[in-house]
Amino acid sequence: MGLFGGPKLPADVDAALGRARGERLLAVGRDERTGGYVAATTHRVAALPAVQSGVAAGDPAAGVEPGPRLESVARPWHEVSGGAWEPMTRTISVTWVDGGRAAQWSLREGGERFAAVFYERVAASVVIDAPVELDGRAVGRVAIRRDLATGQPMRQIAWTRGARPTDPHAVAYADLLLEDLAEQAGLT
Repeated sequence: MGLFGGPKLPADVDAALGRARGERLLAVGRDERTGGYVAATTHRVAALPAVQSGVAAGDPAAGVEPGPRLESVARPWHEVSGGAWEPMTRTISVTWVDGGRAAQWSLREGGERFAAVFYERVAASVVIDAPVELDGRAVGRVAIRRDLATGQPMRQIAWTRGARPTDPHAVAYADLLLEDLAEQAGLT
């Protein structure tokens, strides 16, 4: 914990995070498979490999099991599609709006706090959203999201896994739904 009980990262990991002016650290977790750190700030979610903190994966003195290296991630909250916290395994799984490779972190320390902050920050970035359903099945989600660093609203379409964003009917329908949301949010 940092000053006044707030979360704290090792100095070199915090420096590697490169927080912008006014960006506060809200929660920190430590990935038990790699020894790397995950951080939730006011503006983004980030994962930093343990090597940046001077601890190599597999270093028995650091209590880090040999295994995969934590993949670096630094993405704004509006790029997070969703997440799920599994308390039994202390694992959080994260999906991205662009359909990129999902992330999964097993948090030996700070997990519950990280999961709570994760949920709050993703929810804070959503202004309004709606499912995209075709033929009775969900194929995506449209949303007006806010960049929490700048406050700027943006329009977003996130397709479900297996959906075809090249289907002209699905794209046209999603665009119509998105325009309706933009109107509801006062963006048109």
